[in-house]
Amino acid sequence: MLLDGEITTVSHEDLNAVIRLRRNSDFARQYLESGIHPRAFSDTMLRCAELTDLVSLRLKLFSLDGFIGESSGDSLRRKIDGWLKNKSIPNSRDQLVRICYALDMSPENAQNFMATVSEGGFHYRNPQELTWMFGLQEKLPYNTVVKLQEKVSAIRIGGSGVTRDIAYHFQNIRTVDEFLVFVSTHADNLGKLHNAAYYHFTRFMNLLTGPQSSLFDMQEEIYSVRDVVRLYLEMPAVKSQDKTALTKILSHHWPDEILLSRIANRQVDVPRKVLTLLFLITDGGEDNNCLSDDPAEIFADRYRRLNLLLDECSFSPLDPRNAFDWLALYCMYVEDDADVSERMRAVFRENIGDAPVEMD
Repeated sequence: MLLDGEITTVSHEDLNAVIRLRRNSDFARQYLESGIHPRAFSDTMLRCAELTDLVSLRLKLFSLDGFIGESSGDSLRRKIDGWLKNKSIPNSRDQLVRICYALDMSPENAQNFMATVSEGGFHYRNPQELTWMFGLQEKLPYNTVVKLQEKVSAIRIGGSGVTRDIAYHFQNIRTVDEFLVFVSTHADNLGKLHNAAYYHFTRFMNLLTGPQSSLFDMQEEIYSVRDVVRLYLEMPAVKSQDKTALTKILSHHWPDEILLSRIANRQVDVPRKVLTLLFLITDGGEDNNCLSDDPAEIFADRYRRLNLLLDECSFSPLDPRNAFDWLALYCMYVEDDADVSERMRAVFRENIGDAPVEMD
């Protein structure tokens, strides 16, 4: 219907559930808890490592012992057991990268793995992540890559540039010397922050902060970042002991005033979740050119535009088997004047306990 041929039948079912459940937040929450078909972490590792059984996967993961920054012995064994039984998932990007190396993933599979289990795939403009990609491309040992990163970190970077340009020229690099020359040559165009994502973040925030028209005196007023959070992003308070696994997953890295301010000041990068939420709240700003009144066509247009935006910013596309993405899709299908943030709040308010999922 709305997805290309690479999406599985299960994902089609998850996406179609958006339309079936579009009017009822309780049913939507229940579907997120029990109806959605999330990819188990162990299955994702198997698929991206091109392995067929957990025994082989476990043996490969034990090669993590000896990696710089990794635990060892019983601690590592317990960690691996948690991953394979899907009782825990890594919360550290460094840990996920070490898994890519331990499982001898190809650069393409590593990109898919990182996009599936984290905020996004490798960021080519980030010198650290570019070094990770180079190591995977040339099958270098992980510890060698960490030491190469120390050399790369000594090169002054400029922070401008476009990710696609770096990715295109990077493909022809084969030796460590060539890589170091490449980084030095393109230093001005390298940076740790996503420039395209920041541009759209600023565009959306400018739309939300003002000037706004007052209902009482018809004068324009400027909203603060705090106002934006209060009006659009503030979720119902839930006590820590009452949080379900679903609530924890959805609220993980949920934007508040401090985070939005730090992003605006370029102290931290723009997370995929924040960019997605701001797109939903503003409906993509001036990119909204859909003239149809048909809810299905409006939904399809939003789906297309948001995926284009995520791709432009080097983020993974919407995945109906990801809980947050499915919630975003649910909130995109609006047939009346209900606002996106209120639809999200309604799902958050429906709070029934389920089994916890730990974050390493």
